[in-house]
Parts: sequence; C-alpha cells; structure tokens
Amino acid sequence: MEDWRRNDLQRYDILSQAERALEAPIPGTTIEEEDLKDLDQFEEKEPEWLIPGYIPKKQITMLCGTGGTGKTSLWISLLASLSSGKRTLFDGTGFTSNREPVKCMFFSGEDTVENVIKKKLREQGANMKNIVTISLSDPNFEKIQFGSDYLQNKIARYKPVICVFDPLQSFIDRKIRMADRNAMRQSMRSLIEWGELYGTTFLIVMHTNKQLNVWGRNRMADSADLWDIARSVLMVGDTGDDGLKYMSHEKSNYGKTGMTLLFKNDHGNPTFFAWSELKDREYVQEDARKRNDQRSQDRYDEIVNVIMSTLSDYPEGLPTKDLKELLKDLGYGTNAIEKVKSGLKESGRIVYKKMSLTSGWIVKKA
Repeated sequence: MEDWRRNDLQRYDILSQAERALEAPIPGTTIEEEDLKDLDQFEEKEPEWLIPGYIPKKQITMLCGTGGTGKTSLWISLLASLSSGKRTLFDGTGFTSNREPVKCMFFSGEDTVENVIKKKLREQGANMKNIVTISLSDPNFEKIQFGSDYLQNKIARYKPVICVFDPLQSFIDRKIRMADRNAMRQSMRSLIEWGELYGTTFLIVMHTNKQLNVWGRNRMADSADLWDIARSVLMVGDTGDDGLKYMSHEKSNYGKTGMTLLFKNDHGNPTFFAWSELKDREYVQEDARKRNDQRSQDRYDEIVNVIMSTLSDYPEGLPTKDLKELLKDLGYGTNAIEKVKSGLKESGRIVYKKMSLTSGWIVKKA
C-alpha cells in the first residue's frame, strides 16, 4: 500500500477513536446518570451567623492587622465567650444575653499554649473543656496545614463550631507562594468544603503589609486574593487615641458591613469601648496625616536649632543672605527656611537690622 494512503487511513482511525471517546460514558458512570438539577430542586437558604452581621457560620472570616493591635487578644476573647456561653465583645449585635457553650478549636503558630494562651483564656473565663488544640512543640503540629488529611481528621472528629488559625502563614504548605493566586485558592478551598461538611466556622488571623496610607484589600499581606476567598474581613488597628484600638468590618458577602468596634486592650484583655461609623480608611488616612505633621514639625524644629546655634557664633549678627545659603547647603528648602525665620521673628527670638543704606540686612539673636 502506498505510504500516503496508509497515512490517511491511520489519521482516519485516530479521529474515529477520538469521536468514540467523546461519546463514551465517563468510567464509573452510565449515560443514564444525571448529576445536574433544575434550580427548583434546590432549597433556598438564608445566611447563618456565628456573630450576627460579622462572622458567618461555616465560612471563612479574615482577622487582619499589624503587630500589637490586639488581633490575638480579640480571638482569645471570642473563644473564651463562646466556650463558656458568655456575652462577647459583639454584644451590641444581638448577643445581649448568655447562650449555649460551644466546642472551639485553635492553632497558634506564634504564641505557645503553655506560656501565653491558656493563661489569657483562663483570665477571661473560658471553659477549658470546650477548647481543643495541639502544642506548638508537638511534632504533629507541622501536619496542621490547610488541605491536609491530618487537619481534616481533627475537624471531623471534634466538629468545632469555630476553628482559629493564627497566623495564616504558619498553616500554608511551604511549597506554596502566597502571591500565587491559583495555589492559594486551592489551599483554602478545603476549608470551605469542611465548613459545609462539619459545620465549622473558620477565623484566620493574618498580618497586614507594611505599606503606608493603604486600606482595605490593599493591606492584605502578600495575597490580596485572600480578600476574595473570605466571606467577611475584619481589620484591626490603632486609633492613635490613648491606646484605643479599632476593629473595622471591611467586607461582608451577606449584607451590609457592621459598625466599627472600638476597644481597649488592657493587659491582653479587650474590653468594649464604643461603636464608630469610621472605617479602616479613615483611621489609616488620619494616621498618615499625623505622620506628615510630625515629620514637618521635626523638620521645623531641626531648622530652628541650626539657626539659633549658628547665630550664637555671631553675636553681632549674620547677613541674611549668608544664613540662607548656609541652610540651603544643608539641604533645607527655601519655603521651609522662610517659614522658620518668620516664626522666630514673630516669637521675638531673632531680630533683623539694616546693615547700611546701601547694603542688605543682618539677623541676630534677640
């Protein structure tokens, strides 16, 4: 048989096999099986809440903030309340009376249970029998990773109403880069499935990035995709007002975001202070404004010190043009120099004197 005819027959046979494969049922199924449903066969459900308006049941909520803002103290306070059936910091949202105690679970990759967390839970009235975890020093701690069989087995066994991970980075497979969106979604998807299977709500604590004057999803460290994965996002920060902290509800997939919770964190024991309508954006921008004002004030004071120390060496005065050139050589701008000189003159700390009818001015300490 000629080669060209043999090749044509081989190509025809390959195409026929491909067409038959498309028509064949998937292994393990039959053509008669139907796995899709009309929408009228689905039950329509309303969202359920662990903390009304803030933390939805069986879903992922992110608790984010920079170090020292009280993230750990907040979730410890929450677990103490839920495990004992007492009121929470969110009592303004509906928890105005005691409720049934529930089983809680947490994993901490930073603070140890023995040295830090147990004491804080005890001080806040937690029911220790309703809280389960594993020691950071236990060799099995490394098995606590999102998507791992070990973690699923623990959740399936204890079926906690809430499970906390602090911080997020401690429970991601080392081979996964947080900036890899697909990998992060795949890593977190297991929690969504387990939430439905075992009725567990997941609270994940994470550090925000170090960028200044950013808010919302832009503060999510390394992977803004986590913002999309979470059904609720809580952002914690410092108001800058005498140790007063805030927890701003930045995202809610199931309704309007809640009001911002203001709290004091005295010795790791957060206490309710007030509600606020301000959000993370307003607090971040106010902090940036204060930083700029402080930098401007520091610069102003610096120029004052240079001028006054320089004039101390010239008790008879220094030509203003010479003083200006000196300050410019030190890197200070003309506007800043003139602002400081004007302020010193108004306060009476320096005086100007005409050198002669045909020459310029001199400046001296008053």
